[in-house]
Amino acid sequence: MNMKSKALSFILLMTITLLPYFAQAQCAMCKATSQNSGYAKSLNTGILYLLFFPIAVIFGGGLLWYKNRKKFIVSDWEEQDEAK
Repeated sequence: MNMKSKALSFILLMTITLLPYFAQAQCAMCKATSQNSGYAKSLNTGILYLLFFPIAVIFGGGLLWYKNRKKFIVSDWEEQDEAK
């Protein structure tokens, strides 16, 4: 890994790590209901917790695609050469 990709990976990791602190993940109804109670922070954390798994699946799929993209490009070229 070169320095540029390490820096990009670090920035991405920090963004994902710090995102819950800055995100306001409550919908309008949840926010209106919880404004009068002391449970707003825990409700927001619960919403972010439920949102984590779909994001992790999408990120994992994108990572697998990124790591294997060269294999598909090479196989496409080989198929085109065999067709000629």
